[in-house]
Amino acid sequence: RTETWWPMVGPFLRYQARCQHLLQEGRFAGDFLCFAGDEVPNSGEPETDIRGGYDWDACNRELLTRLKVKGGRLVVPGGADYAALVLPTNRLIASASRREIERLRQAGARIVTAVGDLALEPDFTCADAALHVRFLHRRYADGTDGYFVAYPGTNAVSADCSFRIKGRFPQVWDAESGARYRARNWRTEGGRTRVTLDFKPCGSWFVMFAEKEDASLRLEPCARTTGERAVNGPWTLSFPEGWRCPRSVTLEKLKSWTDISEGEVKYFSGIATYETRVDGAGLGAAGERVWLDLGRVKNLAEVTVNGRTYPALWRPPFRVDITDALKAGAQTLDVRIRVANLWPNRLIGDAQLPEDCEWNGDNSLKAIPDWVRTGGSSPHGRLTFTTWRHWKKDAQLLESGLLGPVRVTIESTCKTMTKGEASE
Repeated sequence: RTETWWPMVGPFLRYQARCQHLLQEGRFAGDFLCFAGDEVPNSGEPETDIRGGYDWDACNRELLTRLKVKGGRLVVPGGADYAALVLPTNRLIASASRREIERLRQAGARIVTAVGDLALEPDFTCADAALHVRFLHRRYADGTDGYFVAYPGTNAVSADCSFRIKGRFPQVWDAESGARYRARNWRTEGGRTRVTLDFKPCGSWFVMFAEKEDASLRLEPCARTTGERAVNGPWTLSFPEGWRCPRSVTLEKLKSWTDISEGEVKYFSGIATYETRVDGAGLGAAGERVWLDLGRVKNLAEVTVNGRTYPALWRPPFRVDITDALKAGAQTLDVRIRVANLWPNRLIGDAQLPEDCEWNGDNSLKAIPDWVRTGGSSPHGRLTFTTWRHWKKDAQLLESGLLGPVRVTIESTCKTMTKGEASE
């Protein structure tokens, strides 16, 4: 609650909540159960190299005693099942554990020391391994298989992803918006299902494979940019009181707060507000969607257009669909953008002042100073107080604010739709 960006955190927490809900429902679907051995300490990490495309769980001796074998697969009491038990090669395996392993072998379980010993196709692959797409696979009570697929890169990409699933109909669920769609581009090939996923920077999808096609879901959206307008300002940038900043400054061009000389703007940490008017003539034709693209933002932003406020933007691309804010016949758009940065700049600014507390050599606080305990003010004018000295006066300031370029973009729905067909 004391973070600079806390008032804008709602959309991020909703994304987390949707992800956590789906990743807690159902059962984990991994290929390997890795016995950690009987040595201590023990991280549980398998010794064998289980590369991308497979997932695994770890177990100890106590779980070994509770494992059952059904159809050659290892089954844990919670219901999850695995293709094989993977044994360590350089860790102690006590005689009691060896007896349990032999029991499982006699019951038909596959016991290996290297996953390459199994002729098992990867559960998930990405055609471009350099993208480092990660996955988690869960199996739900209604028979749906769901994959959480996440891309760590900072640029938008289209990835050809392959799943060890056949005879199902893929849906793509967006945990950011809560929207669900039928996958647009997919096909079955060699007993697998291939789905083309368009990732935003640092983006993710839930790919859900249902037994029946859900005609009530729309096809995954497809749009192309048909026009663009630059938003050049000027901008009125306003700051809250109490931070030794001017009430407002006028910017002819966007720049980092650290490059603004007025007052202590370069040290400001918190939420500041940009305002401008944008040419809106001719926007909002039938079949078009109008977006406001903020370009680079440090670090979160909340957009209001013509009095309509949209959920805060916490990750790139910092763009919002403002079509429903366009007023019939309006020639201008009143735009307000609230931007939150991080704490370091203000802490670095306060570090320029004489010390008003005592620090240990490891930068921890020796004792709470009197002016803090009594609820007073710093005798030297500090605006912040921390119990650890994270930044010193010579630390580099962080870029902050709306950096742009800001653009209005017009998109039209793709006229051609490519729907996957379940055919070998």
